Amino acid sequence: MVIFIKKGKFLLFLLAILVVFSGFQLNRVQAISQTIYTPIESTKVLNNPLMGWAPDARWILKTQKYKLVFASLTWSDLEAQKGIYNFSAIETKFNFSYWHQQGVKVIIRVVLDNPSSINHKDIPNWLYNEINGDGIWYNNSYGQGFSPNYENATLLAYHQKLISALGQKYNNSGDIAFIELGSLGHWGEWHTMQATGYTFIPFPSEATANKYVTHYINSFSNKIKLMRRPFNIAKTNNLGLFNDVFGDIVQTDRYLSWINNGYYNNYTKAQQPAMIDFWKKAPSGGEFANGKAGVQYFSDINFSNTLTKAKETHLSWVGPNCPANQPLNGTIQPNMDSFLNTIGYKFVISQVSYLPTIQRSKSASLTITINNKGVAPFYYKWPVTLYLMDLNGNVINKQTSTEDIRNWLPGIRTFSSNLYIPSKTKLGTYKLAISINDPSALNQSVDFANEGKTSSGYFYIGNITVAN
Repeated sequence: MVIFIKKGKFLLFLLAILVVFSGFQLNRVQAISQTIYTPIESTKVLNNPLMGWAPDARWILKTQKYKLVFASLTWSDLEAQKGIYNFSAIETKFNFSYWHQQGVKVIIRVVLDNPSSINHKDIPNWLYNEINGDGIWYNNSYGQGFSPNYENATLLAYHQKLISALGQKYNNSGDIAFIELGSLGHWGEWHTMQATGYTFIPFPSEATANKYVTHYINSFSNKIKLMRRPFNIAKTNNLGLFNDVFGDIVQTDRYLSWINNGYYNNYTKAQQPAMIDFWKKAPSGGEFANGKAGVQYFSDINFSNTLTKAKETHLSWVGPNCPANQPLNGTIQPNMDSFLNTIGYKFVISQVSYLPTIQRSKSASLTITINNKGVAPFYYKWPVTLYLMDLNGNVINKQTSTEDIRNWLPGIRTFSSNLYIPSKTKLGTYKLAISINDPSALNQSVDFANEGKTSSGYFYIGNITVAN
């Protein structure tokens, strides 16, 4: 049987075949011609922002490296005179100016009751008088001090003013990393002495405790906040958690049980929810238990448990009780390094792919694969920036990606970003680079766990040719 096809239709048929075939060939050529650059991974310990050690901000330690410090602010220091907030004295006491120069950020906790070896109080005299001494003086195994009645309406009203003033001062400050919700209980750790054999110190109801939390939520909208234990209000508002007995296996396992299963809070007499995935939105922090800078938890006998609990709690930072004061290259340095290489985030650039040649006035499309080998993400939306540089490292153009690094959970993440090639760019070979920069500080950035860091702090990710 002979099939006759009209000449016009036959030509259209051939044209369609050619279009499909040429499209296939073009895609095939593009796929083959993609440059795939694999940066070399680095195993060195990185001193990255918003993670690691967080020693007491009062002491300038020049032993271990760190990018966080911790400031426990007593109300008596903050507002010795009613309505006058002495931020200058606080910033001097905790070396704010020095830490700013060093690119070190501060974790803040407000404390109303800080037990010590002497009889004292941590709320101002004027406030003590206005609440008519409503509270309990104590001398117990924690130490001595005064626990105010947290249900007192006058105390609560002045607390709102205090936290509001702190928020006005520090909510938009690039020097402040996180806000730990202290205020309630001894050391601001959300518990009071209620053990048999000691003077019973009451803790506020959940409804009242929530009012204290709300003061922070309303005043620090731009800062990530943490609570000592899971609470309904913490879960609802995506707050982080801090464990101030880290290293102690029994107490840390209890803390993990709260997170994974929920628990009945004996202080507030209320059931509290599990917060299994809290660390995906806000950090897991805390400090080592039992003093001694936590060095006991880095002995070869204890370190395996220490590292396991860091992984299980998705820990990002530890302080103020932490081994940042230990000498470099001491006996526990290898275990400390292993610990720091585990906690927080650890971004490895696994692969970068792009077409090797680009025309002027066009955008190079880069596909970048990141492997977060840490146990936590990064919690602020710092920008990812791509750079076109000449072979001497001079920036020809840069472009901020739309990628949100808060989504870089542990594991693999691949994203695509464009980099525009200006029309006046000279023909030739150029370098490509990437950085994550602190928007509040021109010279602070996140280090990738890769070789190839430039003198400007960017990370080299390949070469590209600008051609006609």
